[in-house]
Amino acid sequence: MIPGRMGLGLALLLAATAPARADWRETLRGWLPGLGQADRPRPAPAPVAAPLEVIRDCADCPDMVLIQAGSFEMGVPRDEDRREGTRDADARPVHPVRITQAFYLGKYHVTRGQYAAFAHATGRPVKPPVFPQADDHPAVNIAWADAVAYAAWLSQRTGRAYRLPSEAEWEYAARAGTVTARYWGDSPEGQCLFANGWDQSAQSGVSRAGTPSCEDGYEFTAPVGRFRPNAFGLHDMLGNATQWVQDCWHTSYEQAPADGTADQSGACTSRVLRGGSWIHYPWWLRAGYRAGVAADLRLDYFGFRLARSAAP
Repeated sequence: MIPGRMGLGLALLLAATAPARADWRETLRGWLPGLGQADRPRPAPAPVAAPLEVIRDCADCPDMVLIQAGSFEMGVPRDEDRREGTRDADARPVHPVRITQAFYLGKYHVTRGQYAAFAHATGRPVKPPVFPQADDHPAVNIAWADAVAYAAWLSQRTGRAYRLPSEAEWEYAARAGTVTARYWGDSPEGQCLFANGWDQSAQSGVSRAGTPSCEDGYEFTAPVGRFRPNAFGLHDMLGNATQWVQDCWHTSYEQAPADGTADQSGACTSRVLRGGSWIHYPWWLRAGYRAGVAADLRLDYFGFRLARSAAP
């Protein structure tokens, strides 16, 4: 057994990369380059909603940011693959999506403290991470059904319809009008200003080749909101903890909805995670990157944020 933090890091890395289930094998097949898929031209940036509207439905409810309706191009173009050294066939074809209704999205991840209040009230078991966290860190070790149950509990308390965002809503909000791989630009340089990902701080626990040269100050999760937001005022859309969305996993966007709704066709034994986390390299921390994961899996970097309708 490898002791201490090195053992933790290796275990999490293996859990994140080893195709231990058929779902993971399906994901790996999705990484193979697609044939005959032409990328669409990238649109001009969408206008940013101003002024920023933030609401909170109860004292311990998440802060929610109003995201205006709009259009964007969803997916990863081939030139981004070439630049990043990736094969994101599962994030193609790049396709237009129109978000027809404004919605609210969590300004931050749901925190450990917020999730603990839900668990205490409902008796839902909590699996703590193996590293220390304060209540203002993102809740982790969250399975997809845990996130859905939290949304249902909050809806019952407030009379508002909380839910997980669709994958299209998530990417639209993460891009925040940009057309680059990350909301701060195409290059991973500057990651430590905007995102808690794998860097020199994490390197102090486990040595991995290709670690960025910057240091964000956090070896594991960080308090939510500690890094710069994107243009929509959302923090940690990339990094800190990966985020569950509503959609079932499919290995391409061939039949993806064009109206921003969640794709819930198929068996849905795997769901979609977005955004990357504290343990992930820069190529994970991109607005278009997606992963299909068994919906019942809990790991120390699986978290979520909520959405809800903007309708009265």
